[in-house]
Amino acid sequence: MDQYLYKLSISDFPEPAKYLFSGHTHVQALLPVQDKTYCNPGSVGQPRDGNPQAAFAVLTEEGVDLHRVEYDIDLTAFHMQKAGFAPHTYENLYIGAQIGGRIDKVILKET
Repeated sequence: MDQYLYKLSISDFPEPAKYLFSGHTHVQALLPVQDKTYCNPGSVGQPRDGNPQAAFAVLTEEGVDLHRVEYDIDLTAFHMQKAGFAPHTYENLYIGAQIGGRIDKVILKET
């Protein structure tokens, strides 16, 4: 699959997969879709779902666990500024949004 997944349906799952993991959107999500589970672990460095904490997922025998942890955004922004990045590229880290402030969510499609 080569697309951003913001709207999800059962047809997005390859057979016989029970789980579908994707990334690239930086939006942490865990959604049941009929008898299957969709997971986007989020982003450790640039979450875009309105939560500035680092996001990741762990797959266990029981299922998928989502996690969030604090990280030093001030230090990250300092190093980005020192490396010459423009302010709009690191200011979004404080609110967990895309550059420009957009916050995204993953939802189920109407079927």
